[in-house]
Amino acid sequence: MKDDVLILIGYGQHSDDEIILDAARQVAFMTANATYPTPPVLMPALQLLLNAFVVAYANASQGGVTLTSIKKDKRVLLEAAMVSNGGYVQTNCGNDRTKALSSGFYLGSTNTTKVGPLAKITKITFSDGLNAGQTKMRVKKPKNANSVLWKYTQDVAEPRVWTDASSSRGTFTARLLISGKPLTAKSAGLGADEEIVWSDEFTFPTVR
Repeated sequence: MKDDVLILIGYGQHSDDEIILDAARQVAFMTANATYPTPPVLMPALQLLLNAFVVAYANASQGGVTLTSIKKDKRVLLEAAMVSNGGYVQTNCGNDRTKALSSGFYLGSTNTTKVGPLAKITKITFSDGLNAGQTKMRVKKPKNANSVLWKYTQDVAEPRVWTDASSSRGTFTARLLISGKPLTAKSAGLGADEEIVWSDEFTFPTVR
């Protein structure tokens, strides 16, 4: 039987912030959830993995190869637990959308019909990140987009060097920026159609 419900369990394109939000959502939704009584990784254990990653993430913001390596290791463990539980949800949701959503996991579309170029993103909003040298960017994710592409730079004169990134949602945190300089960014939705429609450029006047 063809599945009508598809649990999203790929985290390769997630930012660290998105990983934290997804894990916290899964803990909240699956704790005491009678539909999923015995996930491979129980919620107290998932919470401990999440806590360890949050601490490592905060420490890594101070910079340094060792702290960054520790953060990556903690993320690998957290992702593996989330993927394992996602497979359990896929098997135990009974192809029922309501039950699947009650797990806290997000659902993918099983409709593979190719749509045309996605709508142009018309606005990027900026806010300070958790630490100096970080800026959070947000857009409204276009309909039918699988993810959002980003280009950003702190160069103010040509030739400008752009950094490429992607996120599964409409938010992304740029890190290792130079405090006191502006940040210019543009974004586009990524879908089934190969044509990419980039937004206009938007500028955040001063990075904290």
